[in-house]
Amino acid sequence: MELQALLQIVDQQEAALRFPAFNSQVAWELGTLLHQKIVEANIPIVVAIRAINGKTLFQYSSDGANFGSQAWLDRKFKTVQHFERSTLHQKLFLQSRGATLADRGLSIAEFVAAGGGFPIRLTDSTLVGVLLVSGLKDTEDHAFIIDALSDYLQVKGVPAYPIN
Repeated sequence: MELQALLQIVDQQEAALRFPAFNSQVAWELGTLLHQKIVEANIPIVVAIRAINGKTLFQYSSDGANFGSQAWLDRKFKTVQHFERSTLHQKLFLQSRGATLADRGLSIAEFVAAGGGFPIRLTDSTLVGVLLVSGLKDTEDHAFIIDALSDYLQVKGVPAYPIN
């Protein structure tokens, strides 16, 4: 699939998966759903929900997840916070331009162009937080997010990003 088609899928996902309201209670409810999905699938991942100012609202690390995933969460958070788009979107955008984070003056020690970070937006487009997943292939991290948000927000027909 061409980069522009992949970018369009991610754009549609970001547009469809928005919250009517968001606060610590919503983060807890979403986090509880994430935990349930992780336990049911028995996957070794770390998930976090952070407010856009960096405050951690929810975090869970499953058995088998490794400490290195924490650093990935931090890098993914900074990428979403900086660009205000999902980390997968930023990866595809940079690929489509033949560019890198370093070309944008950003350190790869602090930022990452890989799936697994997704903006939490209100229906009025206000960016209020970030949902983070690390531990699988980056496209699988992204797919886990899309599945969970679609379920939580009860949004049907969200286009799926191809996992390869």
